[in-house]
Amino acid sequence: MILLKKTLILFLLILLLTNTHFFASNSIINVEVVGLGGIADGNIETAREKAIENALRLSIEQAVGTLISQESLVRNGTLIEDSIFKKSNGFVESFDVINEQLDVENELFWITLNVNVMIADIQQSLRDILESIETINTFLFLEGDETFRLMLINDLSRNGIEVIDYEQLETIKDKNRMVMLKDNIEDIDEASFWFGTKYIISGEATYSINETEFYNNTIQTLFYKYKLKLIDALTAEEIGAFTDIKSYQGNINMETIHYLAKELITELSGKIPQLFLKTSMDKDTLTFIITGIDDFEKNLEKISGIKSLTNVQGYGDRVKYKLRYDGNLSVLMNRLKEFGYSVERYQNEYHLKKIASEVMVEIHNCSFSDLKIIKNTFPDSQSINFSNGIIMFLLEGEMFSIAEEIDNQNYSIIEMTDKKITAQKGE
Repeated sequence: MILLKKTLILFLLILLLTNTHFFASNSIINVEVVGLGGIADGNIETAREKAIENALRLSIEQAVGTLISQESLVRNGTLIEDSIFKKSNGFVESFDVINEQLDVENELFWITLNVNVMIADIQQSLRDILESIETINTFLFLEGDETFRLMLINDLSRNGIEVIDYEQLETIKDKNRMVMLKDNIEDIDEASFWFGTKYIISGEATYSINETEFYNNTIQTLFYKYKLKLIDALTAEEIGAFTDIKSYQGNINMETIHYLAKELITELSGKIPQLFLKTSMDKDTLTFIITGIDDFEKNLEKISGIKSLTNVQGYGDRVKYKLRYDGNLSVLMNRLKEFGYSVERYQNEYHLKKIASEVMVEIHNCSFSDLKIIKNTFPDSQSINFSNGIIMFLLEGEMFSIAEEIDNQNYSIIEMTDKKITAQKGE
């Protein structure tokens, strides 16, 4: 039976090694996709652009599908949509048109593209997504005694760890993938993508029964041991290992085996969650690229856990900082957003910008010619309206700068309140 199991696993390994759909070790992968665009008002060129856009989106979805299981895709669907699918063009290195077809009868334009997708950039975005998830989740690949495995899952769950258990996976595809990855730490990040987890626990829990003869009496000795390896899947680094062994002499039965397993779990209880929590809170020095922010250092003083802050380099309105933060990264990111900063991570650097506030402007005693002046003065104005001598519009920007520009156009400022400027033509 054991030989049959090993033969089956070896066959599955060979099968998977010939199926490159699963793995993307290169920084660029090539896919062929067909895009579709609808023809509106006879505009074929616009339909062609839509078809290309649709094809590029499909190429990214296909690339992501080689990295993420369907369950993980559904669980993190919104995050992946916002961070990857909505930025499809940013992950395309180049593409060639293979075929174009115009379906006049159905008002459709079809296009076939050969697309080079920057898979390494998608992987980095997936790492950023996993790091942003606040739950401490882990993939468990534990061979051996089921009793120990189930008690370990129970201990992890009670301590707030979300567990994906290899033995409980439903699809053969997921099981095969983990067999490929479990002993190769260089590819362990692929498991984090596929299963949507930050950590990996792999190892074994086994027992053996030895018999010795002592003065014509048979003495049984039970040895129960476990060995666990803990891996940070985002960095592919081993962050810890736990091992222990217990023995028992006497009458050996399943109750005795369960007793020793419980003894070992009791001693291990809570230690893995504590290590995961410490790891998630003990990050390396962070690099921030700040653009157009004057109050960055002042606001950072309000955040506990920042141990050091260094101004590394300044150029133009951009400043590079390095800081040491001994806290949870999700908490830090949320605090920065509370200060009105947008935060994007790219190649292990966090890029921060001030989120432009939206200002409502209302100008009274105006004519239609004033509307033209306003549109020329503020070309980025949104939702502009003219009614009963009142011009109303929205602008993104700093309130005092907008008010100064309005004043320069000979409109008198009447009132400035939170996110609204009221003015009038003349004194």
